[in-house]
Amino acid sequence: MKVASRPARLAPALALALVSGCPGGTATGGAVGRPGQLATGPGYRATESADLTPPSELAPYFASATEGGSRAQLQLVADRGLTEAAGVVAQRVANDQGHRAPTARAVQSISWAAGVLDPQPALALVTANADVPASAVGEAVARDGAGQGYNRLGVGVARASDGTRVVAVLLAQRRVTFEGDVPRRAVTGARVQLRGNLLANHNNPELAITDPAGRNERFGLGEGPTFVAQFPTRARGTWQVEILATGTGGTTVVANFPVYVDVDPPSTIEETVTASNEQPAQVAERLFARINEVRRARGRNALQLMAPLSQVALAHSEDMARNRYFAHNNQARRTPGDRIAGAGIQSGIVLENIGRGSSSEEIHHGLMESPGHRANIENERVTHVGIGAVVDPGSAGGFIVTQNFIEVAAALDTRAAPQRIIDRVNQVRQRRGVVQLVARPQLMEIAARSAQAFFGAGAPSQQSVVQNANREASRGGLMFRRIEVLATIVTNLEDATGLEPLLNYEISGIGIGVAQGSRAGVAPNSIFVVYILGYPR
Repeated sequence: MKVASRPARLAPALALALVSGCPGGTATGGAVGRPGQLATGPGYRATESADLTPPSELAPYFASATEGGSRAQLQLVADRGLTEAAGVVAQRVANDQGHRAPTARAVQSISWAAGVLDPQPALALVTANADVPASAVGEAVARDGAGQGYNRLGVGVARASDGTRVVAVLLAQRRVTFEGDVPRRAVTGARVQLRGNLLANHNNPELAITDPAGRNERFGLGEGPTFVAQFPTRARGTWQVEILATGTGGTTVVANFPVYVDVDPPSTIEETVTASNEQPAQVAERLFARINEVRRARGRNALQLMAPLSQVALAHSEDMARNRYFAHNNQARRTPGDRIAGAGIQSGIVLENIGRGSSSEEIHHGLMESPGHRANIENERVTHVGIGAVVDPGSAGGFIVTQNFIEVAAALDTRAAPQRIIDRVNQVRQRRGVVQLVARPQLMEIAARSAQAFFGAGAPSQQSVVQNANREASRGGLMFRRIEVLATIVTNLEDATGLEPLLNYEISGIGIGVAQGSRAGVAPNSIFVVYILGYPR
């Protein structure tokens, strides 16, 4: 999950800020490059490490941050890569005339340059006109880290030419380790291999990739926690790589990093946070526009905004803000699909993005830099989106955003649809060596009437439609020893062909009825399909 940056809160004496991601003076913290420049090593640090003994200048801040994390129920471990990146961040802030925080994109790039594979680190930034009290660092971590699950910590310190003291604290969630370093560079045609182990009870790892042309691919890697992933670098350019896994909060990003194939990593990134004058409704509106800009550029149909779906998205954003968590599953373990279905919206495909940031632009960029989230935005099947944005209580002017995507069916020729389903199912049955299904006129008529009844007067339940069709087909004295009736609601006819009972070798006769319409409790223009399966005597 990409989480973007939040603006610094600067005051004459002491300033506290959190920049978080889903995502001239002196410096201490193991800077990875000259001020304003990123120095990159040959690979990313991939092992779980607590190999850092803080320098004496940093020790009080590490101690205070760790104590503050403990109050926020965080178990923070000092990390070398995050500390190197924090040193660069602190120096950037010291060098900036207004001592502004770097954007989330800049923090992410600095972290990659330091070999950090964890998703977007959060930045707690503390500045003061004189020495920064160590206790202020602990307060910032305790306040802004609550409920976020951070377990890795880096600290950097810098002094600006005007005497301002800057302390940068980077916080990250370490949920995966790898065997050996992960390559940062590769040559065209090379095969990049990753061997890893999921932490913190995560499982079901997946590999998601965006290639230099913007194409997205996603592959399952087994049940976990150990996994092996590999992909060929077929083209020159930057490959964005992501490992996702399932935890208590649902599917989440556990690693996100670029691999540079026959190109150099960026050497500089100078972006700083600028104050956003956006209101939450404007953030949602502008994210909707950006989504459709991306889709048009990729040759996809523009999405429509669905008000009831936006209400579901807004409720989840409000819940995350109120209860200080950031995950797809809420604290009652309800998934995006549960929440959308609970609002009476049904779809064959449900996707969700969540993001944080100081502006709509920053949130959008963070989501697009995550292969999994970008794939949701560009998905070919989705037709409607709902977006809800709220003020992030852990920031000054930042936002929390939920984007929900669903598919609403286009107008369908319901008379031709039953035969399309039968033909598609018979193709699969033929490959399996199973006898072909034959449409039986009596069963087809009953199935057609039953499907139409679902959108008719009285709006009978799906169960009632199935029971009535079963009684009518069984009373007919048809040449079958047993009748079985099924029904499903889909938003894409292809989804109606994949039911496993349709491949049963025992059935030979079938009736299918298809209707399309809208009613309470289903997505607009839904497709309702009734199947009557005949088992021959």
